[in-house]
Amino acid sequence: MKTTRSHHSRWLLIPALTSAASAASFEVLPASGDFLGMGTVGAISVDGSTIAAAGWSLATWVPQAVKWTPAAGGTKLDNTLPLTGGAWAVSANGTVLAGWKFNAAGKAACWVNGSSQSMTSFRNSVVNDLNRAGTTAVGRNPTGEKSSYYGVAAKWAVSGGTVTSLGDFPGGATQSEATRISADGTTIVGWGTAATGVNAFRSVNGAAMVNLGDLAGGIDFSEALGVSRDGSVVVGRSNSTNGMEAFRWTTSGMTGLGDLTGGAFQSQATGVSGDGNIVVGVGASDGDNEIFIWDANRGMRSLSGMCAAAGLPVSGYRFTYTRPVISEDGECVAGDAIAPDQTQVLWRLTGLRSMLEGLPKPPVQLAVNGSGVTLRFLAEAGFRYQIQQCTDLAAGKWTSVGSPVIGDGTEHDASPSLLNTPSCFYRLVVNDAP
Repeated sequence: MKTTRSHHSRWLLIPALTSAASAASFEVLPASGDFLGMGTVGAISVDGSTIAAAGWSLATWVPQAVKWTPAAGGTKLDNTLPLTGGAWAVSANGTVLAGWKFNAAGKAACWVNGSSQSMTSFRNSVVNDLNRAGTTAVGRNPTGEKSSYYGVAAKWAVSGGTVTSLGDFPGGATQSEATRISADGTTIVGWGTAATGVNAFRSVNGAAMVNLGDLAGGIDFSEALGVSRDGSVVVGRSNSTNGMEAFRWTTSGMTGLGDLTGGAFQSQATGVSGDGNIVVGVGASDGDNEIFIWDANRGMRSLSGMCAAAGLPVSGYRFTYTRPVISEDGECVAGDAIAPDQTQVLWRLTGLRSMLEGLPKPPVQLAVNGSGVTLRFLAEAGFRYQIQQCTDLAAGKWTSVGSPVIGDGTEHDASPSLLNTPSCFYRLVVNDAP
């Protein structure tokens, strides 16, 4: 038996789902009242029961801040006209939402129990996220009424609306933004501008921003777009040798997650589950941009492919421009899509963990990141495993890398330092043990 994968194939495809995925469901959010069922999803609550969005209004034909629940459907948070806006954040219990609204000027906005909450903000400010309790908001607030559009990263006390600037990195233009806050409220992440470029930051318990760096290769760029409930895991995008690439950061450093097979190399992670184990984002495939789901055991795979294998009705849906979000419990994913009839819709998928549990663990996982190639495989008893490499497929000359592994029923990892030859192909050769 022989398994071959190139240096450039990123993560391997995985077998079909088992019946455990039957608990999952995919639903399009129906139009209700003034809500047309179109727009952009901003956030989803801890258990996936409430969605914050910018939903198109039948009355004004512009986006409005919308709260969606299964019982009430989509309801506008403001009825003052002329007004447009969006809700990008929601508390755990769904009673506090935040984002922005425009009425003569665009400003950060917050709604508590259905009522607009005043916030001390300049024009072009925005709230991007709330902590689980809905007491602290984070986003961007210019330093003055006539200052630059982007302004600086900021946080607000929802009660009273007091705003605090989080500053920026030293050097470069004064532009930064807080994109997410951990559920427990201890950690704020986003991006700032340093002398060398734009980089992701992490701020813990009010301390100064810490630059998270970026993936190796490419221009100096990274942006944090998601954070786990305790702030220990950060996800986002960075420019690597491969191109724009989704990353996952822990205290051990930043790791590239690769991309879906086919198409241009272009991926970004837009959310992470509360425990930090499931990452959701967008990658490029042969056909179009697609939503990916990543976890450490099975790597990256297309959500459309997972849904198709589970018998969920996603055939014909296009996820070209969406920025998917994931609930803290890791059970729900939501976003927007182009439906088969070419209308734009919002959707919610539930039962994600059951889908993941139904995926058999692949026998071989291959990932490419800034530090090289990581290869993990299950070495079954009775077989002998040998990693080989080749720099010229036409010549077909394969050489062994490292010592052979005699199967013992456990997983084995080949360290990145072992698989570090540039522009190289790798394969895993499996034979009966001697």
